[in-house]
Amino acid sequence: MMQGIASPGNFFTEASTANLNSIAAGLISPGVLSAQNPQITCILEQGFDIPADHINSISTVPAYPKAAYNAFTGTITWSPGTLTTPIKAGSSVKYAEMIYRIKIDEDILNQTPVGNLYPINLETKLTYEDINNLPHTLDFPIPKVNPILITVEKLLYDSDGNPVTKDNDHLNRLFTIEIKSQILGADGAPVYHRTVKLGGSEQIVLTDFWAGGTYIVNETEVKKYGINGEVGDLGDYKTTYLVDGRMSNAFRVDQGGHDWSIQVKNEERHKGKITVYKAFDPTGSGSYDIPTETPPADAPIFGLKLTYPDGSFEDFTLKAGESRVFSDLPYGDYSVEETDSKGFEFTYSDTDSANGNLTDGRVTLSFLDQEDEVTVINRPADDALTVGVVGRLVWSGGPEADHTALQLPLKRDGSPLFPIPDYTVNPSSGTADSFTYTWSGMQNYSEWGIPYTYTIGIGPALDKYDTSVNDATRTVTYIYNDNPTQSSSSETPTSSADP
Repeated sequence: MMQGIASPGNFFTEASTANLNSIAAGLISPGVLSAQNPQITCILEQGFDIPADHINSISTVPAYPKAAYNAFTGTITWSPGTLTTPIKAGSSVKYAEMIYRIKIDEDILNQTPVGNLYPINLETKLTYEDINNLPHTLDFPIPKVNPILITVEKLLYDSDGNPVTKDNDHLNRLFTIEIKSQILGADGAPVYHRTVKLGGSEQIVLTDFWAGGTYIVNETEVKKYGINGEVGDLGDYKTTYLVDGRMSNAFRVDQGGHDWSIQVKNEERHKGKITVYKAFDPTGSGSYDIPTETPPADAPIFGLKLTYPDGSFEDFTLKAGESRVFSDLPYGDYSVEETDSKGFEFTYSDTDSANGNLTDGRVTLSFLDQEDEVTVINRPADDALTVGVVGRLVWSGGPEADHTALQLPLKRDGSPLFPIPDYTVNPSSGTADSFTYTWSGMQNYSEWGIPYTYTIGIGPALDKYDTSVNDATRTVTYIYNDNPTQSSSSETPTSSADP
């Protein structure tokens, strides 16, 4: 700090005893050697500060009185008193010295540098009285530095690749970015650990790095709706780290090194998901179960189409009970349509009310609503919901008194229905050689959309009568046989039967 009172060209910036001694003979004025009541006032420029944990560590010669620092004004004041410390043993030259540590913060960016140099002090003055008690003021030269500036920038893009800024982000997202040194302290923790929170297109310039170390950048959290909002999922984004345009999340700070540009880029992933279910409502009641078993081979195959936000589409097919999952979809409006209904009526049920309609098969995927479902339901026309089933009981031989209407089971796809559905029989009483059975309002289709096959089965076993069944005509015949040792029963199966 004695540079301010040195002859031009006769000063050193390194405060060593050797340097001070070498210029002692060239001091500007002998009167300075007899300076009285010296006081040094140093005002730090914006962007420079003495760390709080170093304020009490300002070193001075003489040690007392101590220097004082006003952190609010950034001003160092020191009154060293009469100089009594020789610059070296036996020298008549006395000196004073003050050493302190400074740190750089973001306020340095409010300065206008000269080239790449930023002034450390706003001003530094030495005031004193000479041997004639006349006041003097000396201005010290203002040192300048070229600090290493680290710019950290957040880049955010939606799933379509459009940039999202802090101002147009309706989710008001904040990303937490941590920068740690690889050098560990005695406690095992990084000696440098800085956390910043940035929204889309925001950036911050950091200046408080220690030279001679490598630093690692990691994004650790995202919040929606501001600093006190909901924690989001970083897995919703593709994250890329760029250091001076190169893919990396590490950089090194060395004395005299260059500035660094750190960009953390987040791109919304295509995480949209639509599940399309196919159901069949055989009764037309609106109440149906989607079967979980594998559909039969002969179940009808329905044609469907998914239309994407850009107008492109994808055709696909499903049987009742099947589903199709479309994943990794970009966000936007989608529609599901049935293109081949196999002659059945169809309706839609969806889980997206964004358009005010849950029955149009249209859904909107977004970053907040990434998944939707659409169910396409088929049903028979009203006049095809049910079917009438007609069968016959025929008596062949035997006493007339035996020829009465028997209770015959109705079978659906080969399995008897219990209890036996209501039916009518003609004639309704008495004896006859043939009776006609009619079941009305029987369900026409299965939950797979396959028409049921109805047949009738054999009634009670009767002594001296053999039986035969013709599924094609739904006819059960009781044949009189008065020789029980030769009795028999037979069925004539068929693959189909008219109602």
